[in-house]
Amino acid sequence: MSKVKQNFTTNAHKVAGTYEYRPDLCNIYFKDDHLYVTNAHVALKQHLKHHNIIDWQHLNGKAIHYQIFAFIKNRFITVTAKEDHFECFDKYNNKATFPYTSSTMDIAEMIENAIPKDPVKEISQIGLNHHVLNNLCKGLLIRDGALKMKFFGSNKGILITCPAYEDQTGLLMPIMITD
Repeated sequence: MSKVKQNFTTNAHKVAGTYEYRPDLCNIYFKDDHLYVTNAHVALKQHLKHHNIIDWQHLNGKAIHYQIFAFIKNRFITVTAKEDHFECFDKYNNKATFPYTSSTMDIAEMIENAIPKDPVKEISQIGLNHHVLNNLCKGLLIRDGALKMKFFGSNKGILITCPAYEDQTGLLMPIMITD
């Protein structure tokens, strides 16, 4: 009989940046019961209730590198958030700990400030990079392929949600279309 995984459940790490010279964009941030991640083209805000981490309330104000997030998600069965590290156990009950990453930026606040609050606007066309949208979709919880997009103007972020899952928001920046 297999154990129920108590671990990260989404691929939020696939939304993170992989920039050597922009290390803050390579982290996943936890603030006010949410996970925040961005690569500067897309951003994801997701409530931690969508994950099955033990004591996730300890994550407020913490960050972890996206590669460590992916390693934990793929390797361990049980993950507990402690005050200064993740405590993880694999299927053989081997224990590993991963300290949180320090960061000088408040990415969560930057993402919150970037989420459009203006009224939705009708627009005639918008440019999208489908690779960037695909990366965002890899991190979102999506049921039946259904996404809802709200447009705030041709040069403003596009708010993306999935009607089946509350408490997660994707943000996609449009690209300039030249004729």
